[in-house]
Amino acid sequence: MANDENNPKESGMDVEEILEMSIEISDYSPIGGGHHIPLPETMPKRNNGVINIQNEDDWCFGWCVLGSLYPVQRNPQRISYYQKYINELNMEDISIPVPVSTPVYKKFEENNPEISLCIYQWNNANKCLEFQYLSERRYGNYKK
Repeated sequence: MANDENNPKESGMDVEEILEMSIEISDYSPIGGGHHIPLPETMPKRNNGVINIQNEDDWCFGWCVLGSLYPVQRNPQRISYYQKYINELNMEDISIPVPVSTPVYKKFEENNPEISLCIYQWNNANKCLEFQYLSERRYGNYKK
């Protein structure tokens, strides 16, 4: 193989042989925002700390944030408890439903500097919660 030293962007090398190639294809089912969905069967239903807010709109992310900021003892899944706080969240330049996306979470924190996010995703295979997003702003006087 020859190397062309006059052009640093091109190696001047040619591939003569590929010994092995692998292409893997799988189903893609992204987690999307939207209205209420039941908890997975593999998730413990009692005392798991998860509030599954029952909404029929595309504002599930906002309801979840408000549910975390304003906890209630009885029936925390009802959006009626959180509706009075809806204008406290700045959702400017964030699409609704909120996509599962680190840049979107960062934009939300930029819009709402008093809020620090920690987002988990349920892993059915391992039967555990895994970090989806962990705010870089974990320390300080933030609403959590």
